[in-house]
Amino acid sequence: MRGSLARSEWLLVVHTPPGAFPEAKRAAQAEWAAQPDLVGVVRLCERAGRAPRSHKLAGAGRVVERIGSLDVPQTPTAFVQVHPAMAEQLYREIGRLLDGPPPVRRVLELYGGLGLVGLLAVDELATAPVEVLVVERDSSSVRLGRGLADSRRRGRAGGRDRMRFVAAPVEQAVPKLLSRGEKFDRVVANPPRAGLGPGTAAAIAALEPQVIVLVSCHPATLARDVARLVSHGYEVSECAAVDMFPQTQHLEALARLVPRAVAR
Repeated sequence: MRGSLARSEWLLVVHTPPGAFPEAKRAAQAEWAAQPDLVGVVRLCERAGRAPRSHKLAGAGRVVERIGSLDVPQTPTAFVQVHPAMAEQLYREIGRLLDGPPPVRRVLELYGGLGLVGLLAVDELATAPVEVLVVERDSSSVRLGRGLADSRRRGRAGGRDRMRFVAAPVEQAVPKLLSRGEKFDRVVANPPRAGLGPGTAAAIAALEPQVIVLVSCHPATLARDVARLVSHGYEVSECAAVDMFPQTQHLEALARLVPRAVAR
């Protein structure tokens, strides 16, 4: 189930194996008609070793949540923090950790989803043109992120920021950036619970950012990834946490790292 607290709407997501399911559409139509707060029903076919495939069975295929200043679409496969108020606080905290000298000019957002770090966190601190490159493997998230970025750009006369998206695994995209000699003054990585992929910490360090912000829902993998970055010449300048679900054990842990020479 995907929900929108802002609009009091719900999207029912039915997880099934692939294959024919002729009765699904009829059942979905009946459920959609019977539930006034249900905007739609989507079937998500799980496929071993591959991204799941979604099929709209009834109504709409997404709900829209409000996070900060954005109306954020949520589809069955796009990752969006499910607690909008705490998500807004999380992006505000990421922005705070990204801030400081040197000025923010070029940001790499890894495991970026819809690019909400660029759209919310970077947007708050940018006082000059900023380029944000978002790397995300889920193509549906990339499409949604491009739509959000385009909508905001059309709504602004100045257009002080530039956002680009790459639909690829981080483990493939970062080495390609290195091979082209690309540099970024800021890198933000918000990987899944397993943490950074093999070799990613070394690749991030090779990009020579002046600030790295790691975000994790699993403090143990965050500690492991921080240790790897420390071995490549970085030091932790600050740690923070956001209590994503009060009165539970779930939190988002953050670490800000800077080059060792800068830290001293």
